[in-house]
Amino acid sequence: MRILMVEDDADLVFLMRSALEKSGHVCRDAASLADGRVLVSSEGFDCLLLDLVLPDGNGMDLLAAVASGRNRGVAVIVVSGNVEAHMLEDPRIKACFQKPYDLRSLLRCVEAVA
Repeated sequence: MRILMVEDDADLVFLMRSALEKSGHVCRDAASLADGRVLVSSEGFDCLLLDLVLPDGNGMDLLAAVASGRNRGVAVIVVSGNVEAHMLEDPRIKACFQKPYDLRSLLRCVEAVA
């Protein structure tokens, strides 16, 4: 599965990438909303791990680009310190993980949406 991680915490990206690639997934990462938009518009992904608090904006703003492009059917998993209950009502979001979270639980969720 091709996974895009939009996350500005380099240590967290390293941990997630290591675990996901060990499970056989191909990972790309973006440390900002702008970089995420570039990747979403130029590449296809199966899963998007999305932080909401990014240096240049709110990660939720990326969902509009996802909905209108080649990644229309991508499984979105919010991974943030600012998760709110109403986010699970958004049909584009498959799951939410509040930081800090259990990496094994996140991996099981990624496998489930594959």
